[in-house]
Amino acid sequence: MSMRSIVLRCREVLREGREKAHQQHLSKSSGVHVSTLLADLYDDVVLDIWYEAIREHTTDERLSGLSLLAHGGFGRRDLSPYSDADLMLLSTPSAESLANKIAGNLTRDLSDSGIVPGLSIRTPDEACKMSWEDPVVYSSLCESRLLAGSLQLYTKFFDAFRMGAMRRKNRLIRDVVAARREERSKWGETNYLLRPNVKRSRGALRDIQLIRWIGFAKHGETDLEKLIKLGALPEEDYRKLRTAYAFMLRLRHELHFREQKSQDVLDRPTQMEIAEAWGYEGCDGMLPVEQFMQDYFDNTRNVRYASAYFVDDARSRPLVQRAVERTLSRKIEDKIRMGPTLIWVPNEHLAEFSSSLPDVLRLMSLANKHRRRISHETWQSIRQAMQDRKPTPPDEESIEAFMSLLSEPGRLADLLRRLHELRIIEQLIPEFKRMRGLLQFNAYHKYTVDAHSIRAVEAATDLENDRSGMGRRYRRQEDKKLLHLALLIHDIGKGYEEDHSIVGARIARSTAERLNLNSEDADTLEWLVLKHLAVNVVAFRHNLADPQIVVSFAHEVGSIRRLELLVLHTYA
Repeated sequence: MSMRSIVLRCREVLREGREKAHQQHLSKSSGVHVSTLLADLYDDVVLDIWYEAIREHTTDERLSGLSLLAHGGFGRRDLSPYSDADLMLLSTPSAESLANKIAGNLTRDLSDSGIVPGLSIRTPDEACKMSWEDPVVYSSLCESRLLAGSLQLYTKFFDAFRMGAMRRKNRLIRDVVAARREERSKWGETNYLLRPNVKRSRGALRDIQLIRWIGFAKHGETDLEKLIKLGALPEEDYRKLRTAYAFMLRLRHELHFREQKSQDVLDRPTQMEIAEAWGYEGCDGMLPVEQFMQDYFDNTRNVRYASAYFVDDARSRPLVQRAVERTLSRKIEDKIRMGPTLIWVPNEHLAEFSSSLPDVLRLMSLANKHRRRISHETWQSIRQAMQDRKPTPPDEESIEAFMSLLSEPGRLADLLRRLHELRIIEQLIPEFKRMRGLLQFNAYHKYTVDAHSIRAVEAATDLENDRSGMGRRYRRQEDKKLLHLALLIHDIGKGYEEDHSIVGARIARSTAERLNLNSEDADTLEWLVLKHLAVNVVAFRHNLADPQIVVSFAHEVGSIRRLELLVLHTYA
């Protein structure tokens, strides 16, 4: 068979295979099943072209020194319809000249057939050396599998690669995490971006892969189920990762099939089209696209946190650092100790402490007040206990601890994100649940409502060390909890048919009563939420040179305290 004939045949096989996968996708087959079909299809095409490429070399003894490997996404078998095919031609030094001859034909015919190949030629030593120096190469090769060629060469290479990775685990984990952080900085540091990349943004497929790559360095395994058996991955995290993985794969397939090319960015018009195609109907003032994106953000949030905690668990902590932390620690409250940088609960109290909402909120308030990070071990225990705990209305002690937390700038935004992760904010403010992952489908916002609200709190707390006039205005506020609470709930009325400021003001009133605010603070909180857009309206829609406008606005505000709070609120 001529080379041209093999290309034509493989091109038709690929077309038919993609169409079959598309029909499976349209019939709502799982994303994992469709990926398996596509991986089998790519295997068949690559192997057909491989065997044609080596046909004239079958009597060459050097052929026994070659192995064709799939790696990266092709190695994992989680391909989408127009994914690249990452390949490595593993070669003994004596077979390199033959490898170069074969590689040219292989690359040309795969490209002509409709698969974009990424093909490298390396000896085992070169592959290992490059992996230790480049985390991108390492992360791709740790997901290698043999397609054709010498099993002995591949097995010897991969066994050495696994052992080498585990010996270098600390450095590899550090480098892989740094590379992923750099990638996220380009594609979105938060999983709540409104135009996400379903492969590379935070909480997307890449963070599931990150667990696999770190698992290989730490435990010699990339398979998540095996990581559970090794005690490295909690079963609850695995369950959420598996659900998110299926959702993300299906979504990525949808993008590829729609564009008929590799496409991973989920832009706003496409969000609306997919929401309709997937049968979202909308309800209670929410558009179908808002419901669809809420599901997307629920999944990326679960991936984000599971990945973050797996990374923290895998990182080694220097013995000297831990010894100094413990030696210089002191007891600051019942069952709580604090060191130079960390705050934690001793192991003998941890199980009981972690399941107590008042105690958890008290710990977070102290962490914020003293600018300390909660130790990884303590937070992991709290995280597990809070996930298992049935939500109950907060008691007086919990409310007091929450308000104490809100009163200090410190690390407030980070701690609020942790409370949001554990769904504790919505136990204190039930209406906050509706904000979770709620899309703001307009041109003015980049983040979901909940992420935007916590970032507003963060913008205010950043003023603590700001030398500008706004920073001085912030520091003048003796009691900052009201401002922080108003910022946290200012958009809580979104997602309803009625004006969100009016709905939000009603919710603010009930929130004030639930959190035991005095009548003056309750009135101010309700007013701040109702009027949180007032400064922008006056500044951009009215003539500030008109004295009547200024007098009317001053009358509406009513006091210097409210004016200060409203200006700070508008800034944040």
